[in-house]
Amino acid sequence: YGRDARIPMKSDPEEEIGRYQVDLDDYRYRHAEQMQMAHEEAREHVRKEHEAAKKWFDNKHKVQNRKFPIMGDRVLVKVPAEKLGARNPKLVNEWRGPYRVVNTTENSAEVVPILGGGEKLWVPWEQTRVVPVEVPDVQIETKKKRGKRSVLRLMREQKLQTVEGLREQCERGSLVDRSSTKEGEENHQDELIWFKEEKERLEARIQECEAEKLRAEKLMRRAQRTVEKERKTTEELSRSLQQATRVLEGVAE
Repeated sequence: YGRDARIPMKSDPEEEIGRYQVDLDDYRYRHAEQMQMAHEEAREHVRKEHEAAKKWFDNKHKVQNRKFPIMGDRVLVKVPAEKLGARNPKLVNEWRGPYRVVNTTENSAEVVPILGGGEKLWVPWEQTRVVPVEVPDVQIETKKKRGKRSVLRLMREQKLQTVEGLREQCERGSLVDRSSTKEGEENHQDELIWFKEEKERLEARIQECEAEKLRAEKLMRRAQRTVEKERKTTEELSRSLQQATRVLEGVAE
């Protein structure tokens, strides 16, 4: 068309894009896209592992074939720490009870002691056993007790039924501390009372120390006067002894 063709052999080297040169915006877009894909694959992998672990646990503990207690049933509660430190762990009884089921969720139960009184506990289904009807109410004790579970306590405070709901609220950062206000006021009042009593006790102790100090200073002054008096008496006796010695020496001569 009346002009010379511009072929790659004739291109300007400065205008060429290097092998390791990329557009910054394009790089950011592709990096974010690849990160999103990696996160999705990781979440899918975690979900599959969770399902596999749950299936293995259910098969091991025969969860599908087990009959879980309902509200009103009598149950025994497992104390896992009972075998710790035992000389013969296989012979240790790790079941405590009986308890009465007063509330249930999809994975745990709230129980209260039938005999002797005590506070309520939240126990997973796998750590409960239904007491047969033929067995009377006989107290079964263990040396150790179950600890309080913070997750179940948070679920009760947030009025949630599942751990997934609690996890979602934690991710959103929308947990509401329903008991902190009242408990904080009570703790504040208790601290004020304790500080007041401690202040009064310290003031009384300071007065006692001051009185003891005055008595000690009085005794110290009395002791100093006694020492001074004894020193003067000693000096007088020493002078008298010297005079008597000189007199005896004169008589002897």
